[in-house]
Amino acid sequence: MLAGFCEELMRTGPPITRAAAAIITRMETGSVTSQGSLDRAIALARAALRDHPICFWTREPHAPLETRDDVALVVRRLRQQGSAAAWRAAVEVERCL
Repeated sequence: MLAGFCEELMRTGPPITRAAAAIITRMETGSVTSQGSLDRAIALARAALRDHPICFWTREPHAPLETRDDVALVVRRLRQQGSAAAWRAAVEVERCL
């Protein structure tokens, strides 16, 4: 699913490198996490939402952030819309997944 998105983004969207597309694709195929690391990932993702609001301009302010898929979306938006600091935050969140 996301691989097609990355290919489409590379053709029509803002510049994205093949390396970035590979990272985003790997993010979607990660393994299931334990609840402890998911809780940490959710906490870090909430901090990223607060610290990098420009990356989430399309997100509803009160949208839930409760599942691995929600966290994966935060990581994806940090990488697609963010600065170097947002990318570093994405790496930290993704380490918990």
